[in-house]
Amino acid sequence: MSDNSLSGYNYLMTPLYLAAAVIFMFAFPVIATDEAQTLQDNPRREKYVKAQKLMKEKNKLPEACGLFVDLAKDNQFPLSDLAFIRARQTCGPSSEKTNDYDYKSYQGKPWLWPLALEVAFAEKEMSKDYGALADIYFEKSKLAQLLNEKVDFTEKAISFAKKAKKPSKEIFPLTQRLYNLAPRKKPNAPRAEWLDVATDFRRARDFKKALAQYEKILKNPKSNLDDKYRSYLGIKATRKLMEDKPKFLKASDDLVKFCATQSRPPHKKATRDKFMKRYFDALIAESRATWTEGNVKKAIRTLEKTEKEFKGKLSINEVYWLRGRIEEEKKNYEQALSWLEKAELECNDCVLKEKILWNAAWSSFKLKRYADAISRFEHVFQASENPFAKPKFKFWKGKSYQASDDSGNANRVFEELTREDPIGYYGFLAHRELGKEIPQATKYISGFSQADALEIKDTFSITDSGKYAYWLISVGEEEAAGVYLDHIFDILKQSREFLSTESHLLDFFSAYAHSNNFLKMFSQMAKLPNDMRNKILTSAPGMVFPQPFNEVVDAAAKRFGVKAELIYAIMRQESSFNPNARSPADAFGLMQLVPRMAKSAAENLDVKYKNDTDLYDPKINIILGANYLNTLWKRYSGQFVLVSASYNASEKAIRSWIDTRYFDDPLIFIEDVPYEETQNYIKLVLRNYIYYSALNSTDGGLKFPDWALANLSDFRSKEGRPRKPAVQAPKK
Repeated sequence: MSDNSLSGYNYLMTPLYLAAAVIFMFAFPVIATDEAQTLQDNPRREKYVKAQKLMKEKNKLPEACGLFVDLAKDNQFPLSDLAFIRARQTCGPSSEKTNDYDYKSYQGKPWLWPLALEVAFAEKEMSKDYGALADIYFEKSKLAQLLNEKVDFTEKAISFAKKAKKPSKEIFPLTQRLYNLAPRKKPNAPRAEWLDVATDFRRARDFKKALAQYEKILKNPKSNLDDKYRSYLGIKATRKLMEDKPKFLKASDDLVKFCATQSRPPHKKATRDKFMKRYFDALIAESRATWTEGNVKKAIRTLEKTEKEFKGKLSINEVYWLRGRIEEEKKNYEQALSWLEKAELECNDCVLKEKILWNAAWSSFKLKRYADAISRFEHVFQASENPFAKPKFKFWKGKSYQASDDSGNANRVFEELTREDPIGYYGFLAHRELGKEIPQATKYISGFSQADALEIKDTFSITDSGKYAYWLISVGEEEAAGVYLDHIFDILKQSREFLSTESHLLDFFSAYAHSNNFLKMFSQMAKLPNDMRNKILTSAPGMVFPQPFNEVVDAAAKRFGVKAELIYAIMRQESSFNPNARSPADAFGLMQLVPRMAKSAAENLDVKYKNDTDLYDPKINIILGANYLNTLWKRYSGQFVLVSASYNASEKAIRSWIDTRYFDDPLIFIEDVPYEETQNYIKLVLRNYIYYSALNSTDGGLKFPDWALANLSDFRSKEGRPRKPAVQAPKK
């Protein structure tokens, strides 16, 4: 995978890296570079792992204590600092063996600080040291990832500070932190903070209080126009979260009326100009909402009103673009193209330029004007600055060649796509068009075990910092490893040489993968330049398609008759394997479950589910998510496109799309899904599923799963229900 020689390793000699090396030298014991012993035989590793096992049994804590103390005193043991914390944890605060232990001394080592706090918390709770508990909860609140945890820990810090009778000057900063985190907690908040309070109630899903607070702002004569505008937006957002469509549409209409009033005299010109754009945006949003609800006539009336109101005042390219999309949905492709050409004329480097060009090319394709479509697809390909969109334009250019019986050019384009988008949706479709198998994928960390960690000889692990990271991984200290890797990456990423060397980055990210810190890995990858990120994905795709929580996933797959590859495909797209993920729409955990649905399912499945935060537990989340997938699988008779779409959008919307947008070709149907988020979701979940299937394949290459696209026509009816069972996925 990497070049083991030192050629091209110049970033190690940069001033930044040398400065980092000095930090690392003092952060932990230097590891001898000539260390040749394997971890399987390394007595220090064996001793640490043995101590870890012993500490899980209460009657064997003294034995674990002795082992950790020995390791803490061993200057040749790279993790002696960590061993000392574990020694304190197992020996207890009364032991003379750890008398010189001070948990605060680890504050400068972020990878050890959480464990040091955990050990200190257990001790101070036992001794009822309220002052220390206040300090510890404050530190825990700073480390917490979830806002509700930050709030909870801060409240506990305040409570213990009061029990310890700390002076008010020490309690005041804690109280201010609480009010900053959760404005709703502030008694008698001043009028300037009412909007923050309302928004916080909405975030906490206390919708009744949120709406009351927004109304309070609207009714107060001293509220300024901006706060009233944001209150109307807040009410609309709250109604959407409440899934109250009639009141959501009313809230949209109220927002339009408010903006319209403020955009006219007697308001000053500055106010009118500001609200004119807000009025335009509100009308556009309302037209899209009514169109989504199936009220096309009202949507068109709103767009006609918007054109009349704003023509000559603002660019109305979005009005024309929406008119084109509506006509396209009605299969009036000539009219659609006419509207889209008007949109293009109105668009002078506008935000929608790529979408306008794409939809114009798409209408030409549907009109079977393939020469024009080829030209238009090429135009949008060249105009686009989005590397993730370019494969789509190229694929449909190839399909246009194919439809015009130019198989030579079609196959040339598809061959290019298999190289340029090897693990993407369109790259897989290109394999399908060429009749080629998708190559068997390699599990990047297949067979890796903790004992193999220091056997990896790559450009990162041969450094002292790399060896320290792999020692953490080798003994199963994965949480510390993840924080430590972030700590190093934040320093090294300032070096251009480091960020521009593929092998070095691959080696670094492999450490994240080996320690199961996938979310951190994805987060750091997202910070890379596009070209380097694509190189990483192409060089080591298996690394970014992990299969964590495999025991829970396998058990859920068997229990509910859902393929494990589908569970992983959904999980990767929903949360990037972050158990603590929470969406703006209030979906929770690995598989992003909505509390209302999860609670109902938990009761039927006898799953211990008490409150929303239980959905952060992988065991609960995966079981409920797999059950939901099973429900969708049965509802849509195993039709993959509809199952994945329904995980992201409502059943009503999907039935509408099938009846109005399916015209024999499933690939065209996917492109025609009007929700951009759902359209991309279907593509990515299918891509994920195919790749996980390739990873788990034992038969070499993988044929494109045509069954996943088959029989969509079975679902076309007035009711949107299947007339007969659709094709089923092959059993394992």
